[in-house]
Amino acid sequence: MKLRNLFLIFIISLFVASCGGGSSSDSKDNNTDIIDDATGDPLGPDPDQPPAISGFEYPLAKGDFWEYGWDYQSSYFAAYGSSSYNADSRFRITLGDPITVDGTQFYEMLLSGNTLARDSKDLKPNGKYVAISDYQLIILESDMVTEQVLFDAQTGVWPGSGFFTDFPSSTLFEATLSSINNDYISQTAYQVKESSSSSQCEYFSGIGTICGGDYNEDLVEREYYVVTLGPVGYYGHFSISDWSSSDGGWSSSNTTNIGLIAASLRGDTVDYDLEVEPNNQIAQATAITLPARIK
Repeated sequence: MKLRNLFLIFIISLFVASCGGGSSSDSKDNNTDIIDDATGDPLGPDPDQPPAISGFEYPLAKGDFWEYGWDYQSSYFAAYGSSSYNADSRFRITLGDPITVDGTQFYEMLLSGNTLARDSKDLKPNGKYVAISDYQLIILESDMVTEQVLFDAQTGVWPGSGFFTDFPSSTLFEATLSSINNDYISQTAYQVKESSSSSQCEYFSGIGTICGGDYNEDLVEREYYVVTLGPVGYYGHFSISDWSSSDGGWSSSNTTNIGLIAASLRGDTVDYDLEVEPNNQIAQATAITLPARIK
């Protein structure tokens, strides 16, 4: 009996050790961060690990451009009346002279065309300079110091930022394979939006831990990127209402779409003459022939 019991204990021990060892090994293999030996904190992604999104590493050059079409609609309804507003146009971003900041080469973004959807709604890109480095699309603001990651293909997640809009830096954003479909572009693209899970948290060196979650329940915003092109579009919808007020209530909403029309990075060529036609009359068109610096 004693030999039989010892044999059973031996077999059970082997089984438990086998299961426990496999779990520990998997946990270590899935760790893609470099760990600080002194504190145990993650320092950032391991450069020896393959990027989460492949293909997002290509050179930019002076003269490269992205051209976008856009449309904007807003409406307001109330018991005492209603109103609506519509606008559409296009603009182009052309890369100017390069500058080097902390070893990264940025290009100045020059703007031509019309980005003003309404007095309080300007669609011009955030930042003044742009770069692609270490599988990241980065903008540099006019102070020549502040950098923001717009798209991180190395990890697939990053603190909020935005090319066409301001995503909150205190919220975790992520890129997922999806598609963009509007009047200007229809193709597979990576959709950038806030992480829908408040339990999904990531540590960023120099910033701290940032978690996901819906930062504004009245606002839906998405940016779209293609790994060989960069930013290709945007969708935003805002809606708010109050029908409980004594005057009968009200509702307000607006929707913005932006989509890529042409880009040098996919081999498109265009002239540099853009027109703004607020009244759709050719005789009243204002030609914009020279890109201007973003202010």
